[in-house]
Amino acid sequence: MIHYVCKYTPLELFKGFGEECAVLEEMPENFELSDQIAHANLCGFGKSVIQAVLEGKVEQLVLVNCCDSMRRVYDIVESTGKCKFLYMLDMPHEDNDCEKVKLAQGIHRLKKAYEKFSGKTFDRSGFLNAFSHEPVDNQPYIGVLGVRVSGILEKMIRDNIRMDVENLTCTGGRRLAVIREELEKMEDDAMFLAYADALLSQMPCFRMNNSTRRNRLYLDPNLKGIIYHTIKFCDYYGFEYASIKRDIKVPLLKIETDFTSQSAGQLLTRVQAFAETLEGSEDMDPSKGISEEIRKKMESGVYYVAGIDSGSTSTDVVILDKDGKIKSTMIIPTGGGAMMSAEKSLEMAVEKAGIRKEDIVRIVTTGYGRAYIDSGDDSITEITCHAKGAHYLNPNVRTVIDIGGQDIKAISIDDNGAVKNFLMNDKCAAGTGRFLEMMARTLGLSLEEMSTRGLEWKENVVISSMCTVFAESEVVSLVAQNKDVADIIHVEKNYEIAIETALGGSIQNIVTDNEQTAKQMIEFLKKNRYGRATFLPLNSISARGDFNQRGALNEPGAIGLASGLVTADQEYAGLIGYLLGRVLVVDNIDHAIAIARKYRHSIRMVTLEGESLSPGGSMTGGAFKNNSNLLGRRREIEELEKKVKELAAQYNAIRQSMEENRARRNEMRDTVASLQQKLQEQSIQQNTARMNIEQLEKKAEEIRCGYTRIEREQEEIRIQTKDMQADNARITQELEASKKDEEELETFIETRQKELEDWKKDEAETSEKLEKIRLDSSAAQQKESFIKENIRRLKEEIEVLSQEREEILDSLEKGSQETAEKRKTIENVRKEIEGFAAKEEAENKQLTKMQQKKEESTKSHKEFFEKRDELSNQISLLDKECFRLKTQSEKIEENREARITYMWEEYEITPNNALTYRKEEMNDRHVMKQQIHKLKDEIRALGAVNVNAIEDYRELLERHTFLNGQYNDLLEAEKTLEQIIKELDEGMRKQFSEKFGEIQKEFDRAFKELFGGGRGTLELAEDEDILEAGIRIISQPPGKKLQNMMQLSGGEKALTAIALLFAIQNLKPSPFCLLDEIEAALDDSNVGRFAGYLQKLTKNTQFIIITHRRGTMNAADRLYGITMQEKGVSTLVSVDLVENQLTQ
Repeated sequence: MIHYVCKYTPLELFKGFGEECAVLEEMPENFELSDQIAHANLCGFGKSVIQAVLEGKVEQLVLVNCCDSMRRVYDIVESTGKCKFLYMLDMPHEDNDCEKVKLAQGIHRLKKAYEKFSGKTFDRSGFLNAFSHEPVDNQPYIGVLGVRVSGILEKMIRDNIRMDVENLTCTGGRRLAVIREELEKMEDDAMFLAYADALLSQMPCFRMNNSTRRNRLYLDPNLKGIIYHTIKFCDYYGFEYASIKRDIKVPLLKIETDFTSQSAGQLLTRVQAFAETLEGSEDMDPSKGISEEIRKKMESGVYYVAGIDSGSTSTDVVILDKDGKIKSTMIIPTGGGAMMSAEKSLEMAVEKAGIRKEDIVRIVTTGYGRAYIDSGDDSITEITCHAKGAHYLNPNVRTVIDIGGQDIKAISIDDNGAVKNFLMNDKCAAGTGRFLEMMARTLGLSLEEMSTRGLEWKENVVISSMCTVFAESEVVSLVAQNKDVADIIHVEKNYEIAIETALGGSIQNIVTDNEQTAKQMIEFLKKNRYGRATFLPLNSISARGDFNQRGALNEPGAIGLASGLVTADQEYAGLIGYLLGRVLVVDNIDHAIAIARKYRHSIRMVTLEGESLSPGGSMTGGAFKNNSNLLGRRREIEELEKKVKELAAQYNAIRQSMEENRARRNEMRDTVASLQQKLQEQSIQQNTARMNIEQLEKKAEEIRCGYTRIEREQEEIRIQTKDMQADNARITQELEASKKDEEELETFIETRQKELEDWKKDEAETSEKLEKIRLDSSAAQQKESFIKENIRRLKEEIEVLSQEREEILDSLEKGSQETAEKRKTIENVRKEIEGFAAKEEAENKQLTKMQQKKEESTKSHKEFFEKRDELSNQISLLDKECFRLKTQSEKIEENREARITYMWEEYEITPNNALTYRKEEMNDRHVMKQQIHKLKDEIRALGAVNVNAIEDYRELLERHTFLNGQYNDLLEAEKTLEQIIKELDEGMRKQFSEKFGEIQKEFDRAFKELFGGGRGTLELAEDEDILEAGIRIISQPPGKKLQNMMQLSGGEKALTAIALLFAIQNLKPSPFCLLDEIEAALDDSNVGRFAGYLQKLTKNTQFIIITHRRGTMNAADRLYGITMQEKGVSTLVSVDLVENQLTQ
């Protein structure tokens, strides 16, 4: 089997090798194998091809270089070596003569490559037999366009759309305009060139540069809708979709898949809704499918109808009375099963309405779970139901927006409530009902309250995260509708980096009006476990004092205090002084270092490039991960909005220009088309005139040949007539002789049977002669009728030629001379025809005489034949009767023998013995046959005799006993394991609680010793199993508040982690421990405490430490250093600090 991926693949070529071809439409469940060797952004179809090859489903593959993805697929498949035959066909992008020659050459190369691979010889007849002509059906249809669709997806579309569906994608719509008879007459080179022409003359795909014929498809009156398919990471077909959406007026549905089997099922709702849109309102007849019993009930009295919407989060039911008024509604969570939720909600709605379930005559289901509800009478997509419901509530509604649990839909409806168009989001739930529900919970509001509060907005607050999960954490910082520091401070672009560096982590602090608001926010974060945040109450924040080193403002490179370089509302003046009033901004790091040295590192400074110099001498700097910053975000947004407006204006101008150009192009196209039509009409007229002249000449020549042929045939008729006259004379003599023989036969017919036989022979010979005469006469009649027909046809042709001659004389002045000559020729022909007509009349008279003579001879023969036939019939009847009696006797004898044999084989009795068993009362044969059939049926019902039944029963009994014992053993083992697991869980919980308490105490001691004070605690997550609970590390360094570990500095985090490590080590010392630069983030004082504590632990453990810190080296017993004295040669140097020995 040879697999292919494109309709331009020369499939018929492989038929010449006796190979079958199939389009590769494999839709794998996942891309587990292909993802290991293919790039992540390779399109889904490319990955599916690689997956099929790696799974061993494809051995011979022909690809086409239609896009970059196919070229990458070819390289990857080739590198795997999994394909026995792999070929990349170079396809042109044009359909001109040059490209056709190139494609024909490519087909030749493919032919040679496959001959070399398979060892087979190309069969020309097999190639030609592969071409077939499919009838074209001019029925309305839905076109599937875009990139290739799989068999699963195509079947799903066909199953849900009642109209014909035609696959016009990369692999569909393959029709070759080839006349096999013409190919048979061609040499190989010409044949393959015509084959290439047929391949390129198909309905072009979008990759072809000339898409004129493809554009004609969109104007097909039978095209009633388009389903446009695209694949993720394939942007090529997006251009065509945009043009179709803009220019085509038929209904359009875009679907996107990743070419996996799961993606096809996710499109079911869209396809069904699209089908309902095509079918329109007339297909939604509420009385359709109602039984006569229900119809009578509706006509007789009170009845109700119900609708069930089975959504992803809730199941909704509404019951209407016969007047269309709402009787009751019910909404419950969907839960684990759509069927159970639907039944439960329907029962609750029925109970609420105070009616019986039997009073409901029709139930319609919708929603994602509609397919799983068996109680519904009809199933309709929620898109159509929304349109009908909105129209029912308000006939003036034309747009419906449905915010569901997992998707959001925008629906356009017409005056009758039918769907005109709709759009849906993809699989992501951002912005859907689930997202709004989560945001309401985050804000501590109900959905109704959030809707009301949303109408009271004062300013736009942007949430940058698109995902529901990540957006929740971002909303936390906006929860009180307060602003963070970055929203309050405004700064020029040149100072943004410097000010953001000066603010540090404070830039994300939340500013509140007072401490009470901050307290409420902290309680909210605690309640919902949303983490921690820092709040700055305006009524308690004040400046930290004036900047004392005023002289530094006049130093070289000093720009000014950070608080003076920003602007903010007056109410935030104290906050600005608190955060930036003691920070000096310097132009570069060199000036900053000079100022720091001069003022003994007592000033905090930041540079324009983001370096920071803190009091005490520490310096911070480096590169930012990106160029964006919080302070510049508003400025960037404003610049981007301005740029967007400019681009929008440019876009509108370009679009207007394009529309004008398109209008001018259409006018020019119409003009060119009209000119081409006129030119074509003139060319047709000229060609018609030329062809008429040529046809006249040919017909004149044919007439001359016909006259010659008629003369020849007439001469043959004369000769045949003379022969027939001679035959008639001979026949007359023979008839007289036969009359005499007949008289003799009538006298002695009964006594002279032998003479009768001899006479039969003579009669046969006479019959042959008569038959010959009849055939000759018939041939003469046929020739006569043929001559008449030729004369009639020639007369008609003369009339036609005369008419055409008159028309040509009127239209062509130059042909007058030729017409005159033809007129003379026609006159001569007419004269000759008149002469032939006279001859024909004479011959007809002669033929009539001959027919009269023939009739007389036939009459005399007929009387003789009647007498002969009568005698023959009597003899034949006697022979038949004798044969019948003889045959009947033989059958009776055979039947008797068969019955005797049957009695012996079945019952081992003879006919004589059977007489002894005969019962006089059993004389009704019909009753006996019925009893026999009944007994035979009972025997057959018992079935075949199983001779091994006892042995099979024993084996099954042994097997059952064995399996029963194993089952009991498994039950006992299960109980034992459950008991062991229970004991282990109890022991683990007890042991974990004891050890966790010990580690808590040891961690607190280690924390205090390493930090020189403070407090460190470990906590288990509340309301969780102790074996699965998380552990929170809470630390309080000396002089600081108790806080989560994630809010500590880098050095504090590292020292806290070291304290936990040493606490575990103290409880259960290990003999050997390797530490790799764990104190790198510590300052010198903390390194000293770390080294001192580590020295205590050396009593029970040997430590090997990799470090660059001097304090750690001072505490070590032995040092090992790696140095490179020579290039490329490393040398180990060790120092024993205990014995002061230097070794190398």
